[in-house]
Amino acid sequence: MNPTEIRVRSALEKTGSSSLSAWPALMALYRSDREAFYLLACDGVNDEADANLRALADLANRIRFVVRSTYQIEPGGSTSEACLLSRSGDNLSLPAQMVPDIKRFLLEVDGKGVSTVQGKDFVGTPISEAEARFKLGDRSTWDADRQRLQARRSAEPLVLRVDPQDLKSLESLPAYVRHGLLNCATKTVLAPTVVFEGLNRGEGSPERLRNGLIFCGKPRRTYDGGGQSHPAPTDMVYVVYVDQEGFVFDWDWVKENPGEPGYPIDWPLRFGNPVNLSREAALEVPANVTAGVFDQNKAAYSERGDCVFCYICDEPAFAHRYNSDLTVFRQFGSETITGFKVKNVRRICLDDKSINLGCLDDQRIGPDAAPELDIAVDAILMASLKGHRDMPVDIYTIIIRALFRDNRQPPKVTVPKNVRKPGPQLTTA
Repeated sequence: MNPTEIRVRSALEKTGSSSLSAWPALMALYRSDREAFYLLACDGVNDEADANLRALADLANRIRFVVRSTYQIEPGGSTSEACLLSRSGDNLSLPAQMVPDIKRFLLEVDGKGVSTVQGKDFVGTPISEAEARFKLGDRSTWDADRQRLQARRSAEPLVLRVDPQDLKSLESLPAYVRHGLLNCATKTVLAPTVVFEGLNRGEGSPERLRNGLIFCGKPRRTYDGGGQSHPAPTDMVYVVYVDQEGFVFDWDWVKENPGEPGYPIDWPLRFGNPVNLSREAALEVPANVTAGVFDQNKAAYSERGDCVFCYICDEPAFAHRYNSDLTVFRQFGSETITGFKVKNVRRICLDDKSINLGCLDDQRIGPDAAPELDIAVDAILMASLKGHRDMPVDIYTIIIRALFRDNRQPPKVTVPKNVRKPGPQLTTA
């Protein structure tokens, strides 16, 4: 019996956990003797150890690789079980009634958590070599990791920008959008929890978006329209969208994927694969970006993002994706709809020319014609529904009612006429 086995047995006997099944026993071991847990996960036990101890060591070792490769928890084949799916390919069956406890346990053993207390609460807390190996890999890999980190820090940084058109749009959008850019988006790009390559917008979306980057992070604070900071929502991540040319065109809070800290909900549906950037990234925002006055009668078109933003009110909100063409903004707490974003505007204009509401037909557009079209936002919204016939219309009905609740005309958005024409819309920056 090796020293690790002796230590594990002693801790389990002290807590009366020797007869428990694997998950409860492992959590009891961690609470009783963290070092014993990390040693068990990293070093295992001898082949001669009894079956229960070998099963415990095997589970601890699998947890080690699961938390390092990221994971998500989904319902299992029956109501009594769930399934932990990891990017490393390791799948674990979980007792459904223990899922909340297991989620907390996995976060804790990986040194992750959420707190409203400002500051680096990990500073000055010593850890053992076993815990370091559990979280960082075996010592034999440290030199290679250190060299990769040094190369990343030495490389020319990836500098992201915001297109002048999108900066100009901030003048009529809710003020919290501007504060989110200045405070949350910049921090997310500097310290992302994960970066994805490729935005899944469906067929017909611009190539520059399909090859763009998506930065996700967990800023500690969020900001209201007055610029006042508040504790960040604990169940959300901040997402920054970047096109292939390095221009940021959208930034929002979104729900976090359950069981996968730092990852947005439904990320495999929305984005490409996670990537490791070979260099640091930073978002540069001009110092003269000033707050404007919110105007609910104005919508904003982003050529970079090929999308239209329309806000019904200026309450701080998070983004809720409904399909590849529609995202709805919901107020924090009440989840009241505060606005929406219609994506793939270029494709929608190509597929449904009737949304131009009597504007000149493409064949009649001459060199002297106005270079822009004014399109009613409700027309774009309803046109986007045509590509999603299986989508319940309730959310579209709610949005339309909100747009007309003051008996006013819905806002129009100015879109360049060349959005109607296929082919690249932007030149490489």
